[in-house]
Amino acid sequence: MLSSIYTFCFGRRSAYLFIAVALFITFNGVSSGAQAASKSLMCTPIRLIFTERQRAITAQVINQSDEAIRYSIALVTMREGNDGRLYEPEQETEEELRNKKLIRFSPRRATIGPQQSQTVKLMVRKPKDLPPGEYRTYLQLRPHPSTSQEQAEEVQRGNNLDANIEIIVNSTFSIIIQHELPMGEMRLDDMQFKGTGQRQNQPQVALTLSRKGEASAFGNIFLDYLPEDPSTDSVEVGRVIGLALYAPDTRKEVTIPLQSDIPVQQLKKGKIRVTFQPSTGKFSRRQRNDNQRIYRDFSL
Repeated sequence: MLSSIYTFCFGRRSAYLFIAVALFITFNGVSSGAQAASKSLMCTPIRLIFTERQRAITAQVINQSDEAIRYSIALVTMREGNDGRLYEPEQETEEELRNKKLIRFSPRRATIGPQQSQTVKLMVRKPKDLPPGEYRTYLQLRPHPSTSQEQAEEVQRGNNLDANIEIIVNSTFSIIIQHELPMGEMRLDDMQFKGTGQRQNQPQVALTLSRKGEASAFGNIFLDYLPEDPSTDSVEVGRVIGLALYAPDTRKEVTIPLQSDIPVQQLKKGKIRVTFQPSTGKFSRRQRNDNQRIYRDFSL
């Protein structure tokens, strides 16, 4: 049996995936091929935010595979490198260790059936002397590799398969604790037409946002086409769910493809209304009528 592990990180500041590839190889003469099985779990919401008055959060762990997955849950510390990617440091600071101690969660390990979901409960416990501020740590879902017996059965079912490759995906999600801070306010600064992308010549726009206040800002963005004729109904042409602008960053540019059959020339004759809806959890269409939303009209 040969075993090797390779880990890496991609994406930035949302759900960060760390992939460990374990190769279990049984030699049976001439190689006849290999099969790869992936074990991964998702979490919703993808960002766990404790606002000032929120003490508990319920998250759903989802197994989208066709096999049961044994897994464990842990709190981990992540830092941002010079390249903008997050990494797990070898040593944690006192502040990072304190941030992890603010969170309690259950269960710590479980088995989740195929195509099933499972509830994870998280609670925040703040000491009386905790200074006002925003505190961050990370929740990591760690699927367990198959046992040796399970691997042997997989090889036998594969007609003496020479290599059984198992991909273990550890999924990491940010936890944000806002203490005595109002949620950061988002501003819609500018929108520019970026032409058509490589995907089926799809038009896209670049939206520039800025953040006001000491806390991070979270929410959803909706783009609606307002026709030149005011008597004609508007049409949604794009959206971004689960946007985040983390403190201390104050500015962000987001590229948004326009999901519409309306020709670009027609879009340019009307307006694009950009609406930002503050949100810390799952999206509900009723939120679009919330009085906390902000909007601004732009021309392409």
